[in-house]
Amino acid sequence: MDIAKKLQRYREDKSLTQEQVAENIHCSRQTISNWETGKSLPDITSIVLLSTLYEVSLDEMLKGDSIMLHHMQEELKKLEISNYTKKTNKRFVNFQKNFTKGWKIDWISIVGYTLFMLVLYTAIILFFINR
Repeated sequence: MDIAKKLQRYREDKSLTQEQVAENIHCSRQTISNWETGKSLPDITSIVLLSTLYEVSLDEMLKGDSIMLHHMQEELKKLEISNYTKKTNKRFVNFQKNFTKGWKIDWISIVGYTLFMLVLYTAIILFFINR
């Protein structure tokens, strides 16, 4: 049995309307209708919420529906890519911050060294001019 038929059967077994289900899992009644007619598939979060609401295990809800399993695998891949991208961006931002801090320290050192050398050369020139 496909997920659309299962969702409708589970809802009817609990004597719930699509509106009541929608309120419980925070989506629209039209979304529930689309899931039950097979026009769209629920995301992972919604599947977990539905499983809890209908008091049905995820295993029972998803078994035998290769389309839904494929959909969930694709969604998990997107989440993994999203998490990898977030981690990569965070590392890059940290690298930029550390690099910028390091550059500021180097810049201050260069300016300090230059000023020191300018004062030293001025002192040497004044020393030889006044001799």
